[in-house]
Amino acid sequence: MGLKVKKKVVEYIDFDALRKDPARTIAAVCRINMGDLLTVLETHPGVYAYAVASLEVAKAREARVAIGLKRAEAATVKGLLSTDEKLAEWKARRLLVDNTEVRWHTDRLLRMQRRVGILTALVEALQTRRDMLIQLAARARSEYNATGAH
Repeated sequence: MGLKVKKKVVEYIDFDALRKDPARTIAAVCRINMGDLLTVLETHPGVYAYAVASLEVAKAREARVAIGLKRAEAATVKGLLSTDEKLAEWKARRLLVDNTEVRWHTDRLLRMQRRVGILTALVEALQTRRDMLIQLAARARSEYNATGAH
């Protein structure tokens, strides 16, 4: 007994568009097609789960990048202090800004933080969408019951 999937969840979230224009893409992903409410209800849990999993992966990557940045900073400060014993630690830390490796790790961390922020916004928007879908499904069920078309 297998699970049949009409469309891949990935088709609902365009990650390239999410990077380029997060606000517009999140709005498009969270749009509710009232003409095909059943499909929206069927696909929402998968889209939500995919977004949550993507967020968790991004958070883990962000943590690894932050650790890499701390290691690069520590190694750089240690290297600067070992080459110049008279150099104060505060001055060595100020020189970190000019270090290529530290700058690379900092840029990477900023990119990961942006990705986590975008995915967090997507997950929160999908939670709001879920609440709306619950209300819409309840209304549709109420209208169905009121018409007596069982």
